Amino acid sequence: MAKFKNKSTGGINSIEVKITSGESVNSAEADYLNRLRDPMFLTAVLKKPKVLSFGAPQSIYLGTFLGYRLSKYDFFYIVNQVLEVEKKTAAAGLQVSKLLLDPQHVLINEASRKLQFVYLPVTTSQPYGNVAAFIGRIATDMAKVKGLEEDYANRFVNFLRYQTKYTPELIKQYIDKEAPNLKNAMPGVDNTPQTPAGADAFEPNGRKAYDDRRFVYDEPIPYGGASGDKVTPNDKYYSTETAILEEDDYGAGATTVLSSDEGTTLLDENIPKVKYPTLTRLRTGECIDVDKPSFRIGKEKIYVDYCVMDNSAVSRLHADITYDRGSYFISDLGSTNRTFINGTPIPAHVESQINDGDIIKLADEEFEFHIF
Repeated sequence: MAKFKNKSTGGINSIEVKITSGESVNSAEADYLNRLRDPMFLTAVLKKPKVLSFGAPQSIYLGTFLGYRLSKYDFFYIVNQVLEVEKKTAAAGLQVSKLLLDPQHVLINEASRKLQFVYLPVTTSQPYGNVAAFIGRIATDMAKVKGLEEDYANRFVNFLRYQTKYTPELIKQYIDKEAPNLKNAMPGVDNTPQTPAGADAFEPNGRKAYDDRRFVYDEPIPYGGASGDKVTPNDKYYSTETAILEEDDYGAGATTVLSSDEGTTLLDENIPKVKYPTLTRLRTGECIDVDKPSFRIGKEKIYVDYCVMDNSAVSRLHADITYDRGSYFISDLGSTNRTFINGTPIPAHVESQINDGDIIKLADEEFEFHIF
């Protein structure tokens, strides 16, 4: 699975993608997207044979922007754009699962509030984008911001939690009811998918395969200068496959086999008026709210929802707990020391259902799961 790092160069924030073994650049998709020139999709620049860079001026990372006190209209304008990019991707004949849907890897123009997404033009069997989980994640992130003018974020989180399946039309109807003046308050996103002249949509088996000469190696990112904030505190690649990350990229923080102590940090806060499933950390008695439809556990503080910093046996990105159609599941993210349910190891990258009272073990760290 590809690895990612955020960079800030010359005032331009960007996302750099390092393609790993088993994956390669899909030149036809990359060329098609570059000719498409849809502002919702960031342009890919091939920096090295297996390194792609995506960036834009006057933009910051969405994860940072969601820490601001956004108005209801700003927030639902963002959600509308997530629904729109899903529609555009599918209409263009591309794979929604190749959208890089992580608040830390989506850019937003602070002035226009327009989102800009990374579409990964790679040959891969790994899913990178889950629209339902992404919407749930940004909603719960917004609900944690103190001092919002209304309780719109909590209401939206509650609405999402009780949907039995992901239905974009129902979300759009909810937004239209919650923010009826949204179209008047802020210009809407163009609903018409754009395609290059002479092309109806991307056809992976019916179009000419373009070669890698379409890219210019070591070419600087072709964007104008603008001020931007450096968000990521270091310059390292991150991946959900923590068991195979290079030691040179990470240094002393690497996953070890069941040893060491570093101190525990709890990142989550209780959100009033919303009741969540919980994990009780058996070694410490700590109770953690599983307060997102996709909740990540690991020891890489920047990229998880609950950070286990005092157990080096736990991988940086160890496991995800997800909610789908009334049930909860856990997925091991390729960890070094595996994930267990009631003592039974589960396969990596496969959702396994968890129930009230189950004991979940990440490496040798045990948690008890409870639903409400």
